[in-house]
Amino acid sequence: MQSVRKKSISSNIISTYFLLSFVLVFLIMCIVYLQFKNVIQNNVLESNSDFIVELLDRQYAGDWRVEGEKLYKGDKIINEDYQMLDSIKNITKADVTIFLNDTRINTTVVKDGQRQVGTKAAQNVVDKVLKEGTNYNGTADVVGKKYVTIYKPIKDSTGKAIGMIFIGYPESYVFGIIKTPVILIIAISLLVLSLGATAFYLIIRRNVIKPIEKLNKNLNTISDLDFKVTVDKKLLYRRDEVGDMFNSLDKMMNTLKEMVKKLSDSSSNLFEEANSLTAVSQEMAASSEQVASSVEQVASGAQEQSTSIDEIMLAFEKLSNAMDEAYVKLNSVKKEVQSTEQKASIGKNEMDKLILSIEDIRAAFNTVAEKLNTLNASVYNISSIADVIKGISEQTNLLALNAAIEASRAGEAGRGFAVVADEVRKLAEESKKSTDEIVNIINMIQAETKEVLETSNNVERFIDNQKESVKATVSSFTDILSSVENITPLINATTEYVDEMIEYKDETVSKIESVNQIATENLSVVEEVSSSSEELSASSEEVASASEKLLALADGLKDVVNSFKI
Repeated sequence: MQSVRKKSISSNIISTYFLLSFVLVFLIMCIVYLQFKNVIQNNVLESNSDFIVELLDRQYAGDWRVEGEKLYKGDKIINEDYQMLDSIKNITKADVTIFLNDTRINTTVVKDGQRQVGTKAAQNVVDKVLKEGTNYNGTADVVGKKYVTIYKPIKDSTGKAIGMIFIGYPESYVFGIIKTPVILIIAISLLVLSLGATAFYLIIRRNVIKPIEKLNKNLNTISDLDFKVTVDKKLLYRRDEVGDMFNSLDKMMNTLKEMVKKLSDSSSNLFEEANSLTAVSQEMAASSEQVASSVEQVASGAQEQSTSIDEIMLAFEKLSNAMDEAYVKLNSVKKEVQSTEQKASIGKNEMDKLILSIEDIRAAFNTVAEKLNTLNASVYNISSIADVIKGISEQTNLLALNAAIEASRAGEAGRGFAVVADEVRKLAEESKKSTDEIVNIINMIQAETKEVLETSNNVERFIDNQKESVKATVSSFTDILSSVENITPLINATTEYVDEMIEYKDETVSKIESVNQIATENLSVVEEVSSSSEELSASSEEVASASEKLLALADGLKDVVNSFKI
């Protein structure tokens, strides 16, 4: 058997300590990260957003207002005034965006080399700032990138939220800021944990591991049947679980020593008594053998007289058993024939019902085939409608293309119409694509409907074949019932004849048993005497054998007791 690698208690304790320590360090790191992130959100971003609002108020006097697609601060158009926001970003190191409603009209956020003007804010931000009119602090998705942000509503003179001011840092930038203090905290924590682990190991080694090693050494000595073990008195006086273990060990050794001493004395007495019993049992065995020999000669003569009568009885018993067995088998055959007749009748009835069920199934399949034909016609009609929709979508696509060409000719004035035309063209293409998918699905349905119709025809032919097979089975059951009706009278006549033979046999056996009873009574008296003498002889031999075994066991027990060291 492959040996199992042992793992020390100290290694288990240290492993558990380090595992818990690393979990604690990880939790500390997470808490520090979240605290730094919270400081940036609630302090840095809040103060920077206040700075932006104050700067805009100081630089552009007047209220916020909207005219068409333009956002004004006083008389200043804020749309695409990039220089102002770039200067703010240089000061705060944060990205800044001004929204008209939910759309960016001025921003320092750049993606793929272009400012993300015209893009939308996340919906959860819009709900919080524009609809509820409150600030949004937290992580937000900014054109596909996670930012630590603050959004503030821009309100007109009536207090209505008409836009938002955004300031935020990318999460990667925030992590870069707090990475150094987090690494420093982790390093200090690991140093403290290493020192703590060393001190913890030394304490556990002195107070737990060493006493357990001593206990293991003492137990190994006891397992070698050596009870001359001395327990350290200092460990016995300890008032903890270790002291309890060593006190229990000391008590166990004292108890075992007393048991071994008593067992040694008992084994010596047992050995002496076994010697005496062996001598007496050997004398009894010799006497009982002589008595058994004399009784056996008397029993031999009586046995010869009884043998002839037993042979006659044995022959009649065989005849009687054969007749009884024949009678039982005839009754069994009779019952089986009756059961066969009943089951054949039931089977015939069930087959008749099965024929009716097959007719019902066939009618049901005919109904299914009719429904499938109706479905196939309906699917064909849907296919025609899909072709019409496809033609309309192609015509719409052509009209959208012409509209886009006309819009491009119109220049800046037709830009909005060009966007609408492009959306119409996309919608037409999607309609055509969907129509093609519908046509494909209809073709699949028609193909599968055709397969189902063919399968239904095959099933109908199979049902006809099954009906003919069932009719043939019904005919077979009719033949079985006819054969059973012919066999039953023959079995009844045979049973009556066997009944008469059994009556004659019983009278003959009764007379022979009377003669055999007298001979048996004479023989039983002799056999009882012989049996008693044999039992006496056997018992004497068993006692002699048992006494010898007892002597051997006593000798072995004495050797085992002597192997203990006390």
